[in-house]
Amino acid sequence: MYPIYPRSRREARTFARTRKPGMRAFLVVLLLLPLALPNCRGPEAPSVEPLRRFYGAGSATVAEGVAQPAPGRPHGRYFGITLAGGMAERMEQSFQTLHLPASNCAYLFYRQLSPRHRATHAFVRITLKGKTTSSQFEFPLAHLARVERSEALLKRALPLLQAGDYDALLAKGNPWGGSVAAWQRAKPRFRQLDSDYGRVCSFSLQGFAYLTPTLGGRTRPLIRLAGVLVRAKRNHQFAWVVDPNAAPQSPYLYGFNFRMEPDLR
Repeated sequence: MYPIYPRSRREARTFARTRKPGMRAFLVVLLLLPLALPNCRGPEAPSVEPLRRFYGAGSATVAEGVAQPAPGRPHGRYFGITLAGGMAERMEQSFQTLHLPASNCAYLFYRQLSPRHRATHAFVRITLKGKTTSSQFEFPLAHLARVERSEALLKRALPLLQAGDYDALLAKGNPWGGSVAAWQRAKPRFRQLDSDYGRVCSFSLQGFAYLTPTLGGRTRPLIRLAGVLVRAKRNHQFAWVVDPNAAPQSPYLYGFNFRMEPDLR
């Protein structure tokens, strides 16, 4: 094969005189083609790196599979994540129930998925292998999408908590979750915690659960976001209850609770 490019100034002049019409456009297309090829590749395969950053060292792998229909179980294409070694053992030591860290693993993995992966897969399967036990949990992507919406709503309330503006924060309490007076009774508790543990810096999500309470005569799907309220002096556990279908400008807090157990960091 002969090169189509000139190798010297003399060849360049000859090449310019003998070039056929349309060859310049042909060469431009050839030059631009390699630049366009990377954009034709699909989204990168998701990794377990977000889990390693959150939980530290340990064995973490991901694979894909297809689950056949079975009663009470999700089916279709799925991502299977297996955690073993130190990562799984630390979860066993730190949590009373493994559903909470498993749900967080599924959500951390879900957040990095491309729109294509979200459209072509049905659920995430989490397997935790400890020294003597093995536990498995499955989380439909549709449910993980609700958690994502709930977290977005929560981020609109967190600045009020950080600023200590409890009048504005508690005004967001939905009347289906409690009366106005019931919401306001939490104000002294918040202020006492500010005094004892320092101001609120951030909220670290540790996992979630689905709730279906009957409020106002109807069943309402809610999300409980459990985690750690990071404070200037000392952290403590905290949970929010959120309506994932609420509009950002509407009242969306259905509840919360404090737990003064040892810190989860």
